[in-house]
Amino acid sequence: MSTNVYASRPSGRRRKLKTYGESRVCSQEGCSTKLSKYNKNTECHRHAPRQFPRTRGVLTEQAGEA
Repeated sequence: MSTNVYASRPSGRRRKLKTYGESRVCSQEGCSTKLSKYNKNTECHRHAPRQFPRTRGVLTEQAGEA
């Protein structure tokens, strides 16, 4: 017995993209990097503060003890 499955596009309105202003530049002194209007940060990638991903599981210091 064969069963066919058909798909369709979701109906309704699409969400409008958030924009953060046109012709913005990095806020660091001396940097002239243009920022995308879709980038919510005020600094370019080079000057943005580092962000570390959330990790799960055992910490590396505790792994040796187990």
